[in-house]
Amino acid sequence: MSTLGSKLKEKREELGLTLEEVSQKIEIQQRYLQALEDDRLHVIPGEYYIKEFVKKYATVLKLDGNKLLSELSKQKLEEETTQAIPVVNTPEKPIMVEDDSNTVCLEEMNEQEESTDKASAPLNKKRVSLAILLGCLILGGVGYAIWQSIQSTTNILHVQSETSTQETSSISLQSEQTTTSIETTTTTSTATTVETTQETTTQETTHAVIETTQASRVPSSDGFADLYNKHTGVGQKTYGLGYSYAGYNGEYNFVLQVSEPTWIRASVSGRTIYENTLQPGVPITITASQAASDVNFLIGISSAVSLTMNDERVVIPTNSRVLNLNFDLTK
Repeated sequence: MSTLGSKLKEKREELGLTLEEVSQKIEIQQRYLQALEDDRLHVIPGEYYIKEFVKKYATVLKLDGNKLLSELSKQKLEEETTQAIPVVNTPEKPIMVEDDSNTVCLEEMNEQEESTDKASAPLNKKRVSLAILLGCLILGGVGYAIWQSIQSTTNILHVQSETSTQETSSISLQSEQTTTSIETTTTTSTATTVETTQETTTQETTHAVIETTQASRVPSSDGFADLYNKHTGVGQKTYGLGYSYAGYNGEYNFVLQVSEPTWIRASVSGRTIYENTLQPGVPITITASQAASDVNFLIGISSAVSLTMNDERVVIPTNSRVLNLNFDLTK
């Protein structure tokens, strides 16, 4: 009986398509398509996504998605029924070993071996006890040697410390004798150094103020992010940056929260940096630098997600359950 995976694979090869080509057409990762063809459905996160992926895959292959899902349900039912059949274990008969003089049962031989093991058990316990005692003696000797080494090192350090104290006192006396002759010479040079330092500090402060001004922007008064609609389609939405981001040079921080378990895939400049099922009460933060060209979110349940951009709310369309949400960060 052919499985769902074998049917999908045969039809794809018949149409001359590769997994990469199908992945680009229906925007489903190649590893999930491979899992469908291999009947490894446990790799896909949740029953809902299995059904959605099968329907989209069937559309590209020109197959009936509902029919495939019905066959998949029957396939799962048959597998569960097969696994539920009890296995009856028949009792093993004792194996007989024939000898020239008589016939001996292997079970009797096993009983003899067990009695031998029991007789040798006390001897084994004595050996283990001796090994433990010997190990303790060795560890005690090593510990004593280490303690002696530490005591010797402590005494050497104490002697060195006393010598160092004497040298410090000698240096202090020499320093007091030379201080008077140096004070007069350094007065003029110190005044010049202070003036130069004040000028440098003023220049650095001015430069820091300019950089802070370029990286900041005025937040919106209504609490919503300054974005405009670039494109809207079925299950798709693209936002562009508003006028307040014209001179903005800082980072873009996106914070996502969900009200129920929802599969999320986040990409920055085409590179996937997060892909998992997000749980309620565990928000995630996606940060894009000023050099990033775009940020993309593929959301499994759009109505369950709330999103902020730089602490300002973003309106998320809910007319489609699965949403491809994109932010164009080019200015």
